Amino acid sequence: GGAGGAGAGAGGGDGAGGGSQDEATLRQELLATLPETILDAGGMISKNGLSESLARKSLLSFPKYLEDSRSKVSTIVAAGKWTEAGTGEHQVQRMAGIAHALVGAAGMVCAARVQSMSKRLQDTAKAFATRQVSEVQVRAATAVWLQVANELLTAMNSADIDDLVAGPEICALSS
Repeated sequence: GGAGGAGAGAGGGDGAGGGSQDEATLRQELLATLPETILDAGGMISKNGLSESLARKSLLSFPKYLEDSRSKVSTIVAAGKWTEAGTGEHQVQRMAGIAHALVGAAGMVCAARVQSMSKRLQDTAKAFATRQVSEVQVRAATAVWLQVANELLTAMNSADIDDLVAGPEICALSS
């Protein structure tokens, strides 16, 4: 269901007057980068003590998380693994940067909200890197990233993240 993204889209009509061709190209590039980022995260989760099947389940549950409390739990477990492993600041910042660019390209939210989300993820990245992060902060940051991912996929009319990451790449996820 795409209902989760509907509220976020309302009132976001302050789009810049860029050419539609440029926008389409940007969208393609960003969509091409998203699976790579998710797979990077999957490899990290797997390497740090989460089974391959649980890592896959966590990664593939993004669009469903609002409707399915179990997928939310598995993602919080994954976030805990990131924290314990001291995930690098640059890796989380990369995710934040892609989220920032995608939201901007989709024209979903005002610039202030994009900057706020990106900053929260980058602040949490620093805490991850220094291992000074509480469970509550991990949950909050995870929820923000999942909400962004859900909104983006809804905005881009993608029925499921499976379409982006399915195939040989996901099968090659290191355990």
